[in-house]
Amino acid sequence: MIISNIMTAITGDLQNSKLIPFHTFILKIQSRCNLNCNYCFVYNREDTSWKSKPGLISEKTVQKTAQRILEHNQFHQKEYTSIIYHGGEPMLGGCNHIEMVTSILKSTLEAEGIDCRFGMQSNGLLFNEEMGDLMLKLGLRTGISIDGPPHINDRFRVDHKGRGSGQKLHERLQLLTSAKYKKLLSGFLCVVDLDNDPIEIYEYLRCFNPPSMDFLLPYDNWHRLPYKFDQTGTNNLYADWFIRLFDHWIEDKNPIPIRTFDSMLRIMFGGKSLVESMGVEPVDLVVVETDGAIEAVDSLKAAKDGITDLSLNVFNNSFNEAANHSSVVARQLGAKSLAEKCRSCDLVNICGGGIHSNKIFQGTGFQQPKRLLHES
Repeated sequence: MIISNIMTAITGDLQNSKLIPFHTFILKIQSRCNLNCNYCFVYNREDTSWKSKPGLISEKTVQKTAQRILEHNQFHQKEYTSIIYHGGEPMLGGCNHIEMVTSILKSTLEAEGIDCRFGMQSNGLLFNEEMGDLMLKLGLRTGISIDGPPHINDRFRVDHKGRGSGQKLHERLQLLTSAKYKKLLSGFLCVVDLDNDPIEIYEYLRCFNPPSMDFLLPYDNWHRLPYKFDQTGTNNLYADWFIRLFDHWIEDKNPIPIRTFDSMLRIMFGGKSLVESMGVEPVDLVVVETDGAIEAVDSLKAAKDGITDLSLNVFNNSFNEAANHSSVVARQLGAKSLAEKCRSCDLVNICGGGIHSNKIFQGTGFQQPKRLLHES
């Protein structure tokens, strides 16, 4: 009965909701990767759709995507947009491919007065001087996925032969953070592993003087519990890990910004979150796959095979159609879409109930609270 009432309420909110335009477009320019990270939500969790995707996004698909983004921005009178290249590994297609993609987007959007910010999320292993020079030319910055110093990074971030990537990445980061290329680095992204020391990781990443860093909880859920997670609700190991990191960070006289912590503080003082996993602000990003499919936020791939499929594509559908899709709108309802335990919590506006993919549970969809409370 509780679930039925919640879903009835959400259905009503979906019908009455106002279309929220997309601000960030995650463009999958490459659907394969040179790493085989154990925890990867694209390749090593529930979803298998990558197997049927083209390896590289084509010129035709980029052209149509650019037209759709322009159409969306003009309809909503938006003069600014963010385009982020994802994969797989975006650099795997090489410099010519990245230049082709960016040139089409720039010529289509900037010529019509749309201010574009271009970014990329990469494992950094293919960064070299040729790539760096091209990125400087294009105004393309990159975030780097890394879990810490080589001996920590190699625990899960390995290639397809099981070999570690940490030492090679360390060398690439020395080039990326050199005087010529340092402005290309937008930050570091780490996945939390309870067996690793958060202070050691912070200090290692700090030595590269990045503009920011962030720490992600594993993209696990109530079917596949995170490492060492206690479903009785009495296990605070992940909280303890973050608290130890926060205490060290807050005492740093010259701290590197950590987006999760900054988001918590911003929300507490009336501001907006910097990350999708905090707060109850609407999610205003959408994914375009290498075949032109318009999909829901890709972290959901960790939860269920095919869950991001909206049955839309840039050749036949607009981004307004995607913004009106029930699966997208449901993520824009704020606290209304959360379980009762979350909605009644004093911290809901800060926590936001956690990232969407963590909350899936058989029979309740995404209505499961962020942590399971032990009940009879």
